[in-house]
Amino acid sequence: MFEIYFSDTKSFFEQLTQAFRAIMIDAPPKGTMISKTFSIKESDDISTNAIRFLNELIFTFDIEWLIPLKCIEITNQGEFLELNLSMERIRDPGSIINVPKAATYSGTMKDKNNSPLKFIIDI
Repeated sequence: MFEIYFSDTKSFFEQLTQAFRAIMIDAPPKGTMISKTFSIKESDDISTNAIRFLNELIFTFDIEWLIPLKCIEITNQGEFLELNLSMERIRDPGSIINVPKAATYSGTMKDKNNSPLKFIIDI
């Protein structure tokens, strides 16, 4: 489980990106770096946005062996958020600590910024 503390949308997705990476790998980047854009349907509920984003990251890892490094840019495209991330392609499966399978929202003790939010990554 991890908690996200944030003050705005960019810091929210940056925190999600960093937490997801920390769950998967405990090493500095050493694979091939690429930029990848994710498009998620935006919801008024920020926890729904987080679960959609985390599930996209899980799917991308399963298919392309990519894990996130940094959330570079976020743009609002009507009903969708586009997130441009710096990603690392994993070449050595032995460097993976945990393989994520699903993301779950665990609840929150909300303050005025909807922070912190708690998430569970099933491995």
